[in-house]
Amino acid sequence: MNKTLQIAAALWLAGSATSWAVPITLEQLNVPFNLNVGMAYQDTTQTLIVSRNYPNGVPRNFDRVSTGATPTLTAFSSASGYTDEVNLAIALAGQTGGWTQGEVIAGTGVEGVLARISPDGSVVNSNWVSLPGSNGLFRGELAFDRTGLWGGDLIAVTTNGQVWRITEAGVPTLVRSLGVALSSVITLPDDPRYGDLAGKIVVGSDSTQRLYTIDAAGNVEFFNIGLTVEDLQLILPDTNMYGVDYGGGRLFGAEASNFTGFAGDIVLVQEFGSGAGTHLFRLTWDVALDRPVATPFVETGDGMTPVAVEKVVFTSIGIGPIEAVVPRVQGVPEPASAALLLAAALGGAALRRRPRP
Repeated sequence: MNKTLQIAAALWLAGSATSWAVPITLEQLNVPFNLNVGMAYQDTTQTLIVSRNYPNGVPRNFDRVSTGATPTLTAFSSASGYTDEVNLAIALAGQTGGWTQGEVIAGTGVEGVLARISPDGSVVNSNWVSLPGSNGLFRGELAFDRTGLWGGDLIAVTTNGQVWRITEAGVPTLVRSLGVALSSVITLPDDPRYGDLAGKIVVGSDSTQRLYTIDAAGNVEFFNIGLTVEDLQLILPDTNMYGVDYGGGRLFGAEASNFTGFAGDIVLVQEFGSGAGTHLFRLTWDVALDRPVATPFVETGDGMTPVAVEKVVFTSIGIGPIEAVVPRVQGVPEPASAALLLAAALGGAALRRRPRP
């Protein structure tokens, strides 16, 4: 398909909150794939941890993806038998709230239950948090608060529409119940660039076309964006993007140059699309429209078209055909999103946006 037709296809959401398409080149990674779902970056080892073997977690749930031109998979942990879709969050350098850098929190496929795994994978607590009552599965996104507005706590969403705030001690607090199955969550700094999303928990659903916000007082607002939302991730400066294409049975990547000028914006993932430009979107606040706007990323050139995207991650490491942005030294942590959020709050030059194409 030529570029003109790709862009036309990307604007299939006529009348919705979408804007002009942005070209992006995706590359397939030569990494063994076995029913992968979740993925997160671990800065203590400068590798990606992936959840695998959906839906039964046998023989194990988590593997580590090595860096370099010929990546390999090795077992991260003995954790196994976590069923359904397993997502995970990893505490990065500078994480507040008392968390240990590199440790993993993950869903288990048991209603209301989260697991906690040590940074080296050797210590597994498969029943770290167990909510009382009927709460649904922690099947969707888990996110550590990097803004400080929520105390550095873990924010987790359930299939029953609940949004939970969980401390490092494992104490859960129900923030709100939204009444729809939830799949994604992020916390945003209180910066004007995010409009009415600023300083709030932002939640997406893969069963509705709404984006929900929750403020510190528990007030809820929603926006009809014309997209179901599988994942929400901040674009970090000078980082490559890696993703899980469950439907295509592969991992993929995109070089940092695709995101020049977009640092601080949000990548919104729609799991199921209808071709190029219907899975990955750049989410920003449009001042004139007074609402969030989703701009399609359209695959061009040698890019591949995903089938069903579950998760994306931003990091500077190099895997397969995607080269590292900055060579990293073992033991020296990669700058994490805290630096980005601080720069955003200060209006840093690094976060000035690229003009709309």
